[in-house]
Amino acid sequence: MKNKILILICAALCGGLFTSCSDWLDARSEETLLGEDLFSDPDGFRVAVNGIYREVSSRELWGENLTWGMASLLAQHYADNYSMNLNDLQRRITRYEWQFAGIQSITESIWAKGYYIIANISEIIQQTEKKPGDFFIHGQAEKDLILGEMYGMRALIHFEMLRLFAPAPSTGYTGPAIPYVDAYPVRQPDRLEMAEVMEKIVDEMEMACELLKPLDTEAFSAWMGRVEHRFPSAQHAAAWSEFVNYRGLRMNWYAATALLARIHMWNGDTLIPQNNAEGAFTDWLVNDMVREGFTEGQVFYMFKRLDRSIFNGATPMAMTPEKWTPPYPNNELSYVLGN
Repeated sequence: MKNKILILICAALCGGLFTSCSDWLDARSEETLLGEDLFSDPDGFRVAVNGIYREVSSRELWGENLTWGMASLLAQHYADNYSMNLNDLQRRITRYEWQFAGIQSITESIWAKGYYIIANISEIIQQTEKKPGDFFIHGQAEKDLILGEMYGMRALIHFEMLRLFAPAPSTGYTGPAIPYVDAYPVRQPDRLEMAEVMEKIVDEMEMACELLKPLDTEAFSAWMGRVEHRFPSAQHAAAWSEFVNYRGLRMNWYAATALLARIHMWNGDTLIPQNNAEGAFTDWLVNDMVREGFTEGQVFYMFKRLDRSIFNGATPMAMTPEKWTPPYPNNELSYVLGN
């Protein structure tokens, strides 16, 4: 492979939750691995997949900005008063001052990190699809597991980029939204129209559901059925191997199904086609209050979807299209790693 793919490996992931990285691969450096070496060994695929989960937990994404950080400030979870001791940047976020340099630095870091991870995921998917099932340690089941998780993660990150950087579909907006990068390498992809982006997100999340359902509801049912097996616990029962342990910490069928419901809600779909992989389960998720749980940061997107005023404490804040959506990022990414 001509280009080098950068995969950041975290010692924490390779320590407690997963088999030691040193047992998997002798890395050429602490932070980079050559793609041709990484994907020549089945353990290298595990390293790459675990690297994705490490990266999405970074401060730029769900480790801060998309949960308790910027997203919660946008949702007014931290009231703008002296008791909260918000700093100047935090107060500006609660007021949606997108043009402020400090806020633009955050939004552009979200964009850059998101598409960096998407490029890694696309390379993992392409390399996985090239390999026969018996290449992997647990055969076709592990190949399907990797593909299912990575399709789901690629759809999820695109969905987060879409929700933040494009108007909600409920506004009637149909113009250019975001690039949908589903191949590697890709240089400067065009922004696709809203409907095409939504279709790709739905298609890939449905693919994730289709691949993960027989694993999480049948093959892994003994480990998915109890919370002490889904998450680290002293009572945990060992699975096939550490790589398939703790399914609650990874993209799994239940998570993909709930995310698919959230995606349909965002798109304004009130009726879900019953020929998808989830059928009535997805339909119930979409049409019940569980569809859009009040998790950190999600309230902002709920109000954005509904185009309703957001309350800062007891005070309603009148919203405008300019307040809902930050400017399209100025940074131009190559969408190719290691060039």
